[in-house]
Amino acid sequence: SLYLPAPTRSGNRIGPSSKNPIGSSNAIVSTTGGSTATTAALTKNKNKNRVPSYADRCDAALRFSKLPADQRKLPSNKKTMFVPRSTADFDDGGSFPEIHVAQYPRHMGNPHLEKRHGGGGGGGGGSESSNNPKGRAIITKDVLSATVDATGKVSYDAIVTGGTNADKKVYSKHSDLRGCQPSQEDIALPTQDDAASTAERTQRALSALLSSKVALDKPTGSAIVAAKDSATVHERTQFVRYTPNENAPGYNPQASQRVIRMVPAQIDPMQPPKHMHRKAPRGPAEDPVPVLHAPPEKLSKEEREAWNVPACISNWKNTRGYTIPLDKRLAADGRGLRDDATINSQFAVLSESLYVAERQAREEVRTRAAVQKRL
Repeated sequence: SLYLPAPTRSGNRIGPSSKNPIGSSNAIVSTTGGSTATTAALTKNKNKNRVPSYADRCDAALRFSKLPADQRKLPSNKKTMFVPRSTADFDDGGSFPEIHVAQYPRHMGNPHLEKRHGGGGGGGGGSESSNNPKGRAIITKDVLSATVDATGKVSYDAIVTGGTNADKKVYSKHSDLRGCQPSQEDIALPTQDDAASTAERTQRALSALLSSKVALDKPTGSAIVAAKDSATVHERTQFVRYTPNENAPGYNPQASQRVIRMVPAQIDPMQPPKHMHRKAPRGPAEDPVPVLHAPPEKLSKEEREAWNVPACISNWKNTRGYTIPLDKRLAADGRGLRDDATINSQFAVLSESLYVAERQAREEVRTRAAVQKRL
């Protein structure tokens, strides 16, 4: 096994690509003695963080393990080892298992984050790093806690068994694909109480669907109000008696009292609605479930021919003017798939008659030619 040193902060994140020993001066990246173009390129990429590859990290660890114990403690040799410290070192990925130090990608489970921000206000539900090199918001409130199943193993299907799938049976394990021998309890018939409760729940669900469909066909809005007003117009009619003021203009002394009939105003059933129709926001989508399927199997030639579906060829339209062979057209027509076709026996009689007639004609021609030759 390779020896990995204690984690130290390093300004040089680039592993040595030279094959020289790590103790020599060429093992550390330096800008002295180089050309102006090399110095400018290194100065431009000084603040850019590049994660070395897996092969470079292994080579650096191998060279470091070959150093003596006194040289391993030197800061110049420790800087050549890549140690992830910031979120940019992980490059939007996970931790490095070959580096035996504590790593917290995206600060997930980082116990030092609360101390860094002075106690972590807000209850510690979510925290954001202020010294993030790329300006990302680091939030740790969406991290799921690991759960175990009945056998004590970590259950990784907690993300698909929650949300809208909480009351559903989600098959997310490979063991769900395997057949099993059911017990007598699994295949037992339901009792009368279970059957009655299931029938009642089914009836309630069907009633809810029917009521929602019927409610859409019923009139709503001003038509209902107009129908109700026309039906109860006599009940809501009121008669008011009042005595006019003698000093009011237009006073008639012959009509000292008057009676007024108050009726509800007629509503036009065809008038447009006075309120604005607003579309309700769509509810949350259902959580996805894993699709379990068996590994693909290579089909044989017979199976491919059995599942071969011919292309659809129309007998009326050929807009592109393709020349379609007759066998392809008949295959698309489906006439060759029918087995009820029978061949009439008269076809054999006809072919035999034509063969006999042709033979007799040949004999007559041969006889006529022989007679003409004798003459």
